[in-house]
Amino acid sequence: MLVEFIESPLGFLKAIFEFKQPQNVNQMQSRRLRIVLNINWMDQQPPSLAELAEIRKLIDNCSHALTEPVHCADCYWHNIMTLIHRCHEQSRQFSQQIVTNIHIEEAVTNAPRPVEVAEVVSDQANVANRPFQIH
Repeated sequence: MLVEFIESPLGFLKAIFEFKQPQNVNQMQSRRLRIVLNINWMDQQPPSLAELAEIRKLIDNCSHALTEPVHCADCYWHNIMTLIHRCHEQSRQFSQQIVTNIHIEEAVTNAPRPVEVAEVVSDQANVANRPFQIH
């Protein structure tokens, strides 16, 4: 879901998408995925408002496919990466040099701590390494 969109006639565009996976009753954890798309035009002449509007149309047209609720944050990966690729390609039409940055932030609440994970892995390794005995 698009949560913020900033476009500037100075030559940059920023779109922030955020997806949440509801708390799983069995695992007692929830997940949040935040993807930030930044496109910067490096030319001396910044993009026109009409050119920025073309990229905004791409994002607006894909918004219906990126709405909540959904039961898995991963389900959006292919859709959002395709959208980012299309925005980058469209931006290239308006500029000789662009820089596209993608920032991905993921947070899991109530996830096991690294120490707890290490203990679980260690316990599983001990069980796996026990000699097999036939009685």
